Amino acid sequence: SVPDAAKHYGINNRTIYGWLAKAGINNPSSQKLRELANENNRLYTIIGRLTCELGRLKRGRSCK
Repeated sequence: SVPDAAKHYGINNRTIYGWLAKAGINNPSSQKLRELANENNRLYTIIGRLTCELGRLKRGRSCK
């Protein structure tokens, strides 16, 4: 967390929050990018499961 990091490095919380704001960590485009990355991971998981299921049906084997 920010308070833990600030305490660890001996700096003020506001300094870290300022850096985060300057880096655009909380801006809408960064948030949208994170949402898209999460959705991408979710879809890859679905594709993996479906691919495994298809292979199982074709070969008669089970998926892990």
